[in-house]
Amino acid sequence: MAGAKRPLNDKQRAFAKEYLIDLNATQAAIRAGYSERTAGQIGYELLKKPEIQAEIVSTQ
Repeated sequence: MAGAKRPLNDKQRAFAKEYLIDLNATQAAIRAGYSERTAGQIGYELLKKPEIQAEIVSTQ
């Protein structure tokens, strides 16, 4: 089903937690285990996802 929300995977959950440290999406992606080479793009894409935004709010 297109547009269905999936549960967050471990890296995505880690990204949300790490993002709260310094509000830096690139560094949060690196600390969560994403490649340094793609961390900037991954961080940007993750922050646009409503389920990631909800995880960040609920983790605060």
